[in-house]
Amino acid sequence: MGRKPSRSPEEESKGTFGFNTVFDAFFSSPRPMFSLSTRLWNPPADVYETLEELVVKVEVAGMTAEDFDISIKNNCLVVRGCRHDNDHSLQIHVHNVEVRYGGFERAFALPSGMNVDEVHAAYDRGFLTVRLPKRFQPPRQITIPVETD
Repeated sequence: MGRKPSRSPEEESKGTFGFNTVFDAFFSSPRPMFSLSTRLWNPPADVYETLEELVVKVEVAGMTAEDFDISIKNNCLVVRGCRHDNDHSLQIHVHNVEVRYGGFERAFALPSGMNVDEVHAAYDRGFLTVRLPKRFQPPRQITIPVETD
């Protein structure tokens, strides 16, 4: 028989070992799940909703507005871009590199009812924020006639 993975006492007490480990590994991939390229990186993002809009906020410091390609297709918001590496033309000796460079891609499924004609994107202090207004129809009263034979 194969050896069972060891569990921490906390995992044992909560009964969360199997599912959370698989769940976390699945969603914390270093690249988008649908991407075939291993060269893409996956910047962290917050997605939240207000009464008026859906907001996607992506942490991508060191870029300019021209570095982004944002599109919506088939109810999916796709944010692509490329963060360029520092100029290494000088003679340097690198000790540690944690900042990811190169192309990135994130895709976010959109709920139905989003007003894609009025999407707004802004880049400020290292964050790209995409705002998608919700379609909103105020409640209205209508009269439905009843037909007779």
